[in-house]
Amino acid sequence: MGLTSYVIDFARGNADFVLQAAATAAACGASVYFALRRWSPRVLWWALTAACTIGILAVTLRPAGGYAQSGASCVVHGIDLEFFMASDMPGNVVLFVPLGLSAMLASRSPSLAIVCGAALSALIEAAQAVLTGIGRECDSSDWLMNTLGAVLGAALARLYCTRIEPRRNRSMPARHR
Repeated sequence: MGLTSYVIDFARGNADFVLQAAATAAACGASVYFALRRWSPRVLWWALTAACTIGILAVTLRPAGGYAQSGASCVVHGIDLEFFMASDMPGNVVLFVPLGLSAMLASRSPSLAIVCGAALSALIEAAQAVLTGIGRECDSSDWLMNTLGAVLGAALARLYCTRIEPRRNRSMPARHR
């Protein structure tokens, strides 16, 4: 099974999650953009980082239709082939890419963007372990895949800052920079 078919199968099996995440991110991002479009780009990136954080919290801490756990617990997985083939792994990665990207463009620090993504994911997993009434399960693989998403987002932003933005600035007349 190729990556493309795997992602398509994931989207089909988790259509409600994918639609909710996309709608939340789009609504938050559009609202922030229209509210702050006259401000400096760095302020806009920080605001988009906050919007991504709110969207992530809304998706990951909403009550699940499942069972309520009887006590705080967390599942810790080893890393093997089955770990990477779990049905929710692509969603966990994709969920944190916009956060890593916007945090890197706001701070201009890939390290800060990655640490923020990893810390937010750790806080979410801790909340899922402690808030047993929401029917969510703390899982070490979620933290790892969320952090990977933040790394990918920061890498994309770094690529933009080092390769694309300098070329664009060289081709623009000085009065438009």
